[in-house]
Amino acid sequence: MKIGILWENFEIGGVTTHLENLLNNKAFKNFKFVVITNETNKASKILKKRLTNKNVEFNYYNSLNVIYFQNILIKIVFFLLRPFLFVISIFQFYFLLKKYKFNLLLAQCGGYGDFRSEISGLLAGKILNFPTKILVIHHSFTKPKLWNFLLRTIDIIIKNIIDGLIFVSKATRNNIYENTYLYSKEYKEEIIYNGVNIIYNKKKNKKINKLIKRDKILNLSMLSRIEPEKGQELLIDVFKELPNDIKNLTRVYFIGEISKDYLKRLKKKLKSLNLDNHFIFTGYIHVESSTIIKKMDLLISLTRNFEGFGLSLAEALSVNTPVLATKVGGVTEFLNNKNSILINPNNRKELKLSLIKFVKNPKKYRKQSILGKKLIRKSFSSRKMSENYKNFFYKCMKKNKNLI
Repeated sequence: MKIGILWENFEIGGVTTHLENLLNNKAFKNFKFVVITNETNKASKILKKRLTNKNVEFNYYNSLNVIYFQNILIKIVFFLLRPFLFVISIFQFYFLLKKYKFNLLLAQCGGYGDFRSEISGLLAGKILNFPTKILVIHHSFTKPKLWNFLLRTIDIIIKNIIDGLIFVSKATRNNIYENTYLYSKEYKEEIIYNGVNIIYNKKKNKKINKLIKRDKILNLSMLSRIEPEKGQELLIDVFKELPNDIKNLTRVYFIGEISKDYLKRLKKKLKSLNLDNHFIFTGYIHVESSTIIKKMDLLISLTRNFEGFGLSLAEALSVNTPVLATKVGGVTEFLNNKNSILINPNNRKELKLSLIKFVKNPKKYRKQSILGKKLIRKSFSSRKMSENYKNFFYKCMKKNKNLI
């Protein structure tokens, strides 16, 4: 069976790990995949290196739907031309895809609501008469700044051409259906949670051992893109308010990509608060995230508004690393007060009290995370996720009498 995967992406994130866990699983050892992604996708090179499945090839295109400009005037012109570029991108994908004979076209959509190349690809797939087309939505609705009527019209077209729709959480499903016209009884729909690879490389990583210190100081970390939505600045503000004895027992690692301007801003803030020695920016580390997380005493996620699933949190529990997270999106579908520390988003008081409690008794929370480890290994493994995907593929293909 040959499957095409449409994946427009720019930053390294959860969808990258999701694809790695999906494609490397034994469930798909006899499948052939073609990953069709944009030239500017930094994560594709990392994914290539991590794939053990040899039946995966990559094909690149230049995105017409997401282009970054410095000049304000050009930005405005591009914004006004977006519907026309979207139509052109459908033809772009038509010529890109027509050389393939896919049994199934799978669109991996990081979020939904704006003009996206994965949607262009699905429309091209319809024109090319690919027998089965499935859309996967990983995150929440993105409200467009303009063109809402046109985009909601595209919803109606898409729901009539796809054969299946996969959500990574109930929260994502509810969010999309509340804000779009995608809902339909005509296609098959399923919630398939992201899966964690529970078979880890046990070899010691010299780079990680050198970077992350193991001493009497507790290592706290935030493993995600460093941006306002993710809440790193909130942690800095609350850390300033902690008692000195608590501060002196902790060290915080910010692990992930960050823009030069935002890095400069955060470092300036840390210096003004005299917290330089407590915070370490590592940038993105090119090793498996579970290898990093195992070295941490606590993984913190302070997402302010919505989290489609929270794969790094599931990875943390799978290696028995305690978790402190905000109750947003799909997070509470596998985290609870018995296996982790949950707080309300943007709540400084709750965050402060939770950090103090953890630092005073970290062993209590490590014991608590054992329950999370059992849950992840039983219900959120990459093996289970891949089997669910495979079964869903066959359901959609059977509907179209396209079983191979």
